[in-house]
Amino acid sequence: MQRPTGVILIAILQFFWTGVMVLIGIGLMLGMGIVGAILAQQGRTGAGALEGLGAVFGVVFLFCAAMQGIVAWGMLMLKNWARIVTIVLTALGAAMIAFSLVMALTHFHIFAMLWNMIWGGVYGLIISYLLQPEVARAFQSGGMAQAAGR
Repeated sequence: MQRPTGVILIAILQFFWTGVMVLIGIGLMLGMGIVGAILAQQGRTGAGALEGLGAVFGVVFLFCAAMQGIVAWGMLMLKNWARIVTIVLTALGAAMIAFSLVMALTHFHIFAMLWNMIWGGVYGLIISYLLQPEVARAFQSGGMAQAAGR
């Protein structure tokens, strides 16, 4: 069975966010380290804690980026576990978007409402696409090796 085009698009989106998380992680480590060093030179207290927080948050982002990259690779290889993880994480993201949309509605932030509606729609499309029977069948074949006849 051939890899569905939608799966390729979802994997590309996942790889994109992997890159964004890597950049954020590196930026946190470098940025907070630089700010902490500047504050330490000025004799301010807490500079070491700021550097430490930057390192911790940076490592967390890099870990999440690695996990996201593994899931994106699994999607490209048509691994069913990657489809399930993507559905679950997308559903969690949709729940956070719904909460954010409620907050935007209560404070009447037009841009935030539109942004959340757009991403809520994207998340809904991803979940509904991955739950379609023909897409699920592509993942049930055991990945690309079995699908290619090997």
